[in-house]
Amino acid sequence: MGVSMSADDQSGSTTAAATLIELLEERASAPRGGYEFLQDGNKLAADLSYPDLAHQARAIAAQLQQQVPFGSRALLLYPPGLSFLSGFFGCLYAGVVAVPVPPPDSARLKRTLPRLGSAHYRHDSQRITRMLEERLAISAMASYGYR
Repeated sequence: MGVSMSADDQSGSTTAAATLIELLEERASAPRGGYEFLQDGNKLAADLSYPDLAHQARAIAAQLQQQVPFGSRALLLYPPGLSFLSGFFGCLYAGVVAVPVPPPDSARLKRTLPRLGSAHYRHDSQRITRMLEERLAISAMASYGYR
């Protein structure tokens, strides 16, 4: 599994972008190119255009800005795939520090949850549980072709 840029974006062209957000905005202004998620290293499982990524990231950023102060940390509990990119760029847009963490196995959720809600992060454990259960359900549905 892995993420790759589509061929249109590997031209080696230079950019004036100084930040990842500026680079995404620059690439989103052109309707071609994006990221591809490869299953087993070579089978295309999903793709995400730069304009779609920028749109999704801005929507996530808007939610984050309403819920957490600038400079806060956000746990990114995403399974392998392109949805991580939207969350990561959403954090960048919002001025929130992204803390990527592999999602816990649903069978070990009750055991793992107290560690996620430790004093370091001070999250509401019921809210995290609900979000993880929703994310795991959505992930399972997507893996079986449901949308």
